[in-house]
Parts: sequence; structure tokens; C-alpha cells
Amino acid sequence: MSHCDQCHCMLIQGVLCHEIGCPESWRDTVRDCHECGFEFIPEESDQYHCQSCIDDHSQRCEQQWEEFPDQYDQMGMADDLYDF
Repeated sequence: MSHCDQCHCMLIQGVLCHEIGCPESWRDTVRDCHECGFEFIPEESDQYHCQSCIDDHSQRCEQQWEEFPDQYDQMGMADDLYDF
């Protein structure tokens, strides 16, 4: 992080930090994946799963869709398959 256009970055004990309440501060946080526990840096503010788990989940959903497409359509779940 070299600068932020949403706040005035501060240097605190040699570490660049966002101001409290900055809407972009999530960009510099390291999170633990809710699926596998792996640490990752999110690409979106509401991302709580690492990219590997997201890809695995999408692949599993595609396989389920291919195996049981009529079931998901009848249950009204076809659009919910990719909500992760």
C-alpha cells in the first residue's frame, strides 16, 4: 500500500496504515478462509473464501448441475448454485 485515495495513510511504527473507518482498509487485511483456513488477501470487501475454494465450489456446482439439472430447476435452486 503506497497511498489510498479514500483516506490519509499514516505511518505507525514503520507500518503504513489506513485511517479508522476508511472504506478501502479491507484491501490490506489478511483473512482466514472460512472453508479451508488458508490465509489470503481478499479481492472484494465481502470475500471470506480463498480463490482456490471458490474455484472448487464452482466446479462442484457445475458437476451437480450437469448430473441433476431437472432437480435444481424444479426446486427453484438453479440460480442459487453459485451463491457461496
